[in-house]
Formats: sequence, structure tokens, C-alpha cells
Amino acid sequence: MTTIRPIRDVLSTHPDFGEKIGWRSKSGETPSEDYVIGNPRFGIKVRHVAVCDEEGAPIYDLGEISEGPGSIVLAYTGRRRIPWPWSGGTQQRIAILRVKRPIVIDQYGNQGNVISLELPRGYGVTGEDRSETALRKLLQFMGTDIVEKVQYLGPINPLTSLYGPSNVNEAIAVRLDGEAVDKLKADASLVDRLGSDEGLVAGIKKVLAAEFVPALEVRGSICNGEIICGLSLATLMYGQANGLIHLRWA
Repeated sequence: MTTIRPIRDVLSTHPDFGEKIGWRSKSGETPSEDYVIGNPRFGIKVRHVAVCDEEGAPIYDLGEISEGPGSIVLAYTGRRRIPWPWSGGTQQRIAILRVKRPIVIDQYGNQGNVISLELPRGYGVTGEDRSETALRKLLQFMGTDIVEKVQYLGPINPLTSLYGPSNVNEAIAVRLDGEAVDKLKADASLVDRLGSDEGLVAGIKKVLAAEFVPALEVRGSICNGEIICGLSLATLMYGQANGLIHLRWA
């Protein structure tokens, strides 16, 4: 069974391992501290560690990423069967954000101001469970708390080779009243409303629009590469596998 040890502890007992270290600073030096970089506001940090064998001998090193707990929200309306897209009926809809992500590279190789389609998500606060986080984010982004059912879907680790167990996010499904959603007007003006609320972080300004999108349009956005957020894709998969949403015609 392997274990994780801080790199500083490993080097104190296995100094020769320093020659095998792969993660180094820009100057080529071995970082002397276990804590490399982070953002305390969100509990994010990158720690230099070593994967060790059962006897504590180092095998290889890596940067362990951890961050505060959070929820990804699959907010959807109850399924409504309609035979064809042109029937004029109302499709099942899913809450989707259009978010400006400067660091993201899209499928065409463009970086900077890429518009990413994502499910609502966010970090929790002290004393809040994941379902409460999901409902708070739903109200914050979509402007509604009219909920029929809340269901836990499962954990999501964004990158299992680097993210530690403390970083696991939780996918939460929230079924909404379709008629109530019909009355909502979630558009770009939502940003102005959210931006004026006390206690919201400046990052909310990245949200260009919050919409309830027909499920088949969401499927199209997946197929054409508009939805590249791994957390959103994994949560949508949970929803499809659990029979909550239907991204194809039955």
C-alpha cells in the first residue's frame, strides 16, 4: 500500500531521492518547502509530496492539489415527453451558465475570453452541507429556490493523478417546478442583479448569462465541444445514468 509524504520529510530520510525529483522550480532547484502556492480564501493549495511504498521509501514525486469542498448543481425540470422537436411542446430543461474563462483553451486552440458553458457550482461555507451549498448556488445564479426534490449523485475528482481526497466535489441534482421556471427571466441582466448583492465575490462578473436550456440543446453543446468543463460533464453523466435527465430522444 502506497502512502503520501511531504517532500521535506522524505528528503530528510532519503536524501538521495533529491536527484530523482521531477517537480522543480523554474530555476531548476528542488522546492525546499512542502507548500508551494495556494489561495487561502478558497482553501486552494499545491503541496510538493512523494508517493512512497509500504516501508516509506519514495517512488516518485508530484504536486498534490487540494481545495475547499464544493458542489456542482444539476438543476433540471421534470421530464416532459414530446415526440418531435417541431411539435411545439416544452422540453426538459437544464440550468446552464455562460462563463468567461480567460485561462481556458477551446477546441480551436483559442485562449483568453473563451465562453464556457457550465453547470452552476461553487465552494461551500463553514457549517454548510453539500446540498445546502447547491441550493445557495442555485438561488445565486438562477434566481430561484422553488425546488421539488434534492438528490445526491456522487463524488467527482477533477484529476485523480494530482487532486487529493480533500478536493472531491459533490454532484447534487435539484429538480425544479417546470411552470415556475417558465416564469423566470434569467438572462445577461442577472449579472447586474447578482453583482449588487452583498457578500458576492467579484468573480460573479465572469457570468455572462444564466439560462434554462432544453436538454437536447445541452446534448448538442456537448457534441460540438461547447461544454468542456469536466465537472459539468461528469455531473451530466450522473444525471443521465440515474435517469433524471434525457439527452436524447426516447
